[in-house]
Amino acid sequence: MRLTPLIAASLAIGACALPPTYSAQWNCVAGQLDGPFAISAPDGSPAVQGEFAAGRRVGVWSVFTSRGVRVHEIPYADGVMHGTERMWYSIPEAAGEAKAENDFSGGLLDGHKRSWFPGGVNRAEFDYEAGHLVEARAWSPTGDPLPLWQARQRAESDFEADAELRQTLESFIGSYLPECTPAS
Repeated sequence: MRLTPLIAASLAIGACALPPTYSAQWNCVAGQLDGPFAISAPDGSPAVQGEFAAGRRVGVWSVFTSRGVRVHEIPYADGVMHGTERMWYSIPEAAGEAKAENDFSGGLLDGHKRSWFPGGVNRAEFDYEAGHLVEARAWSPTGDPLPLWQARQRAESDFEADAELRQTLESFIGSYLPECTPAS
């Protein structure tokens, strides 16, 4: 297992900014990432934990706040998102409460996509088939149903916000991925 030099980086997850300096641990086997992968904060608390098999992400990857609270789980199979992605609130008044669950198959939204307001009130429920929205339901913070057109707007804005969050996470994780050579 190797430890990178401390590298300056910053990442904001919701309202919680992670500290600027991290270290990463990984294994290279036969020129590919293989085994546990972790990015840690300067105090040693986890920022990201996951696993590689033959250079591809597998299993559930977890993302943590600077206080060590899990806020995101991303499931992978053979390098693509597959399973139920889960997110939790990091804001103090709702820390640890479920924020969203999204079902993926082969890298595409496929199945249910659900979200909640802080306090657990339903926010939205969307159904996807192979990445395409097929049904949308949404509610106000007080639990009143929204019209279909507003539910569809929320589906589109949630899709874009989730994609932006995943891209930010990918960039952060990517900045710590080593180049494995056959001799590493």
